Amino acid sequence: EKVVTAGKKVGEEVNVEVDMVGKYVEKSVRGYFEGLAGQESGGGGGTLEKIVGRIVEEKLSRHQR
Repeated sequence: EKVVTAGKKVGEEVNVEVDMVGKYVEKSVRGYFEGLAGQESGGGGGTLEKIVGRIVEEKLSRHQR
């Protein structure tokens, strides 16, 4: 089933597929950080993974205390 958001009224409920939203956000954030890495060092890749890894490590260290 497809939902046409233009046909929805303000306040009307919609079903949002979280996995699709997550993929969109990931793609957008990855593009942003890879662009920054490309500007700074002439290369890209790995920036998003490093950021996520750092956040996960911080959360795990707080949880283990």
